Amino acid sequence: MINPVKVIVVGMGARAMIYAGEALSHPELFTIAGIVDINQERVLAAQQLFHVPDSHCFRTVEELTAVPKCFYPNAATIWISWPG
Repeated sequence: MINPVKVIVVGMGARAMIYAGEALSHPELFTIAGIVDINQERVLAAQQLFHVPDSHCFRTVEELTAVPKCFYPNAATIWISWPG
């Protein structure tokens, strides 16, 4: 049996929530292991949906990179909104 890929999502906007939602349908393939977003409401919504612990939720990439390397997931996906 293959272990699911642990993914951290940077930018939890509407598009990211749709794609990350596939983790709920296919937990044998991947799980959401961490969340980064400057919007605290988005972090909390995603945290509840994907059962991500407080210690794996961040407001900035700098906060994420300050944690011990043992947390690092297998993959990252970045979904950002462009102004305008």
